[in-house]
Amino acid sequence: MKKRKLTLTARFIIIVSITLVLATALIIGFISILSILNEISSGLIVDQAEALNSVYSTAIVMIFVTASLVAFIIKSIYDMHSISKEEHIAVEIAKMTSNIDQQTTIDKLDFWNDRFVKLLTNYTSSGLSLKLLYTGIFQVYMMKSMKTEKDFDKIKKYTSILVKAYAESYNLTKVYNDKRIAKIADASVLYDMGKLGTPGYILYKEDNLSSEQMEMAKRHAQVGLQMAKAFSTDNRESSFEAYLKDIAGYHHERYDGTGYPEGIKGEEIPFISRIIAVVTTYDTVTRDRPYRRAMSHDEAVLLINNEKGRYFDPKIVKIFNGIEKQFKKINDFE
Repeated sequence: MKKRKLTLTARFIIIVSITLVLATALIIGFISILSILNEISSGLIVDQAEALNSVYSTAIVMIFVTASLVAFIIKSIYDMHSISKEEHIAVEIAKMTSNIDQQTTIDKLDFWNDRFVKLLTNYTSSGLSLKLLYTGIFQVYMMKSMKTEKDFDKIKKYTSILVKAYAESYNLTKVYNDKRIAKIADASVLYDMGKLGTPGYILYKEDNLSSEQMEMAKRHAQVGLQMAKAFSTDNRESSFEAYLKDIAGYHHERYDGTGYPEGIKGEEIPFISRIIAVVTTYDTVTRDRPYRRAMSHDEAVLLINNEKGRYFDPKIVKIFNGIEKQFKKINDFE
C-alpha cells in the first residue's frame, strides 16, 4: 500500500497538459489533411496517388491519437474520482479517530469504536471498492502510528522472508506460494490498524499506563478484528480479508495462552498470527520508542529465543534463527 505521490492539483495540471498536446496534434493533423486535399483539388500536386496515401496515413494517425485522447481522458476522470473518494474516506476516518482520541473511559471508548466499525461496515455494504477503503484506512493509520512507508516495507519484507523459510522447511511451498506470501505481506502492514480505536494519549504515553488505560490499549486487537470482519466480502481461508483477520485480531495471542484478546494457545492461534508475533516483536524492539532505546539485533534475537514456548511458537523461532541475518540486513540498511 503506497501513498499517492501526486496531489489532485498536480494530476489535473498533468492531465490538462497532455490533453492540450494531443489536441494540438489532432488540430495539426486536420489542418495538414485539409491543406493536402485543397492542393489536390486545385491541381497543385502532380502525384495525387502519393498525396492521397499521405492523407490516409495522417488520418490513421489522427484516429489513433483521437482514441488515445478519449481513453486518456476517461481514465484520468476515473482516477481523479477515485482519489477524491479516497480522500473523503480518509477524512471521515480521521474525524472518527479524532473522537476516539478524546475518550477517557472504557465504556465511552467501546461506544465510539462500535460507531467506527459500523462506519466501515456501511462503506463495505455500499459497494465501495475495498482497495479504496484499505488505502483510506492506511493513510490515517500511518499518520497515527508515526511510521513511514519505509517502516511498513520492512515489515512486509520480514513477513515474506519468514513465511517463505517456514514453507520451505516444512514442505508447504505449494500452499504458501509466492502469490499467497505477497498477499500475507500486504496484510501484515495493517497488523496494528486496531490502534485507530485507541486514544493517542495512551499510545504515546511515556509513563506506565494505569490498569484502565492498559485495558483500553489492549482493545486494539479486538477493534482490529472487528474492522477486518467489517471488510469481509471473501470468506476463503486464503483471501486477503482472512489473513487480515488473523493478523489484526490475534497478533497479541501468546503461545502459552496468556495473550489477548481471547487467550487461545499453541496451534489454536492462527499460523499467520504466530508468524506476525515474531515479525512485529523484532520490528518493535529494534525501533526507538518514547520510553526506551532500540535494542540491537543480537538483543532482539535473544529476546525472541527467551520467549520461545511462552510468547512464540518454538517451530517459528527455530526458522527465525536460520534467517535472522536477513532481518539484520533489512534493519541495518533500510
